[in-house]
Amino acid sequence: MTEENRITPALAWSLADQLGHAYALVLALAQDKVADEPLTVTELVALVVLLSFPDGLSQTAWGKYQGVSRQRAHKISGKLEAGKLISLKRHGRSSTAKLTPAGRRIIKRIEPRLSKAYAKQFEGLSPREANELARLLSKMLKHP
Repeated sequence: MTEENRITPALAWSLADQLGHAYALVLALAQDKVADEPLTVTELVALVVLLSFPDGLSQTAWGKYQGVSRQRAHKISGKLEAGKLISLKRHGRSSTAKLTPAGRRIIKRIEPRLSKAYAKQFEGLSPREANELARLLSKMLKHP
């Protein structure tokens, strides 16, 4: 990649700041909408990650998708397993986490109200802009 095609540190800082601000707004809204639920936003995120992996994920991979350490994923999994929202299958020293029907039901219950709130939060974007942002974020997240 040529020097002209690289993102400068100043631009990277600005992007990270904007992403951090957007994350804070999304997180605050999610916390408000799950306040009456028996789980935290972090635990909801953990469940939603598993929706994309019907065969389950190792706790290490699951933690990476959640953006938390393996140790944090282990603590989260303890509560979710106790609540029968996930099942853990142990393989020696590692474990595979899998969403249970109860876990799917709680996501199904929360998703409509949270999605509606997010739609309101994103009203400043046109559908075309929202799709473009989704495409760019997906591209960024897939980059190693």
